[in-house]
Amino acid sequence: MLAQDDHAYLMNFHKYGFNSSFLYWYQNWQGRFGPHYLLNIMFILRGLHVPLLFYYIFILALLTFGTYQLIKNTFIYFNIPVNENLRLLSNAAGFIVVVSIYVNFEFNTFYWLNASCMYYGGLAFFVYGLSQVLSNNRTPLSFLLVAVSFLYVGSSTENFSFVSIVLVCIMLMSMAWANRHLPFNLLLKNVHVQKAVLAVIICGIAFLIMVSAPGNKVRMNIINVLFAGYKVVPVPFAQLPSAIADNYKILLVLIMAKLPFIIGALPIYAVVGALSRTVVTKAFFKNSVLAVVGFIVLLMIFIMPTVYATAGLGPLRSLTFIIPLISTLTFFMAFSAGNIYTRYRNFLVIISIVALVFWTSAFIHDIGQQVPGLQKYDATEKSRLNNLASLKAQNTTGVVVLDSLYTPHFKSYSNVLRNEIMDKFKRLHLVETTYYPIQFDPLFYDEITADTTDYTNKDLRNDLELPFSVRLKK
Repeated sequence: MLAQDDHAYLMNFHKYGFNSSFLYWYQNWQGRFGPHYLLNIMFILRGLHVPLLFYYIFILALLTFGTYQLIKNTFIYFNIPVNENLRLLSNAAGFIVVVSIYVNFEFNTFYWLNASCMYYGGLAFFVYGLSQVLSNNRTPLSFLLVAVSFLYVGSSTENFSFVSIVLVCIMLMSMAWANRHLPFNLLLKNVHVQKAVLAVIICGIAFLIMVSAPGNKVRMNIINVLFAGYKVVPVPFAQLPSAIADNYKILLVLIMAKLPFIIGALPIYAVVGALSRTVVTKAFFKNSVLAVVGFIVLLMIFIMPTVYATAGLGPLRSLTFIIPLISTLTFFMAFSAGNIYTRYRNFLVIISIVALVFWTSAFIHDIGQQVPGLQKYDATEKSRLNNLASLKAQNTTGVVVLDSLYTPHFKSYSNVLRNEIMDKFKRLHLVETTYYPIQFDPLFYDEITADTTDYTNKDLRNDLELPFSVRLKK
């Protein structure tokens, strides 16, 4: 289902074609060309006004396969054999992806097409590209996959492109330290180092192209006009450290609000390690713990560009990468613990069963609430589109007044827990929950307003090429 500014995107795809990314969006809104080209390919393959299931199948497949490859190649990179556990690891990768999407800060981002291809698309290509960097494959195809992946990542979103460059640079430094006994010229012959350098260069070039887009200034000017009471202005450098510290505290609270689900996945990861024939070392376990702690600390650096540009954390969708990367890192930590401390295997099995009951009950609860409501919404949306097509065929002009779409309201377990925890922090004066409003509707809805001049109304009209204006009943 299309939502929010998806209709605006389609309208310009109609007008400018496959190169709409640079012919229109780069000049008039933003420079995120990678996601735009992915959407254009999807529209060409599947048509314009059909359920875009193909896109979601592609993103989920790439994210799941990339996570599986990342897990496998990480073990191989550290000389840990995994060939006898590939099916177990593939199942673990699938569960990590489920956790990453279900527990994320803003669940609806995944279903908002324009936002999804930027935030989840960038994440999927990053995970897959990183798996190729850690691969022992020396073929030109592997290098090409690294280049394509990080070209997309570098043009996905401004903050995640920066995060990706920092993470790959840290990986490069760790590789250099691990091979510090080698001469520099031999170090550069290391296939992992070569791919990591390629990733940084390509991601950096894409980042520069993206942030140089003239449309960025146009977008910020429009946002400042639309939200006159909230001017988006850079933070003075003298105030930047305190602004980063304040927003870092808010981010930690947001992460803590998701801890019940993150912790609930750990026994399942540990059992995978306990049942695996892979043998990891205590050094690998210690490194995985340090990786989790290090990532949490690095978040202070990762939020720096957004805090500087907006004086805040920005919309929650800009933080999409955090939960998936924490989930992947905690997998290595829990897997190693379960693999090393096998004497607790029976206890882990019992705890993992409890965790699976927790996860299953959450899914059943949410699906039971969401599916009937979304079916009703889908029926009213199809009825509206059929009605508009009929009026268009009759050459109707003027203003057409439409009934509101059915809007289901439901509460997912994830958001219920989030709101309860955030409320407790508010009472302790540790965070102001109004910074991020209470979330109970996980999906974006394709709804217009009672104003014919509103951008959603105009986008719907222009996308469907209607000879009349549309608005809701007042």
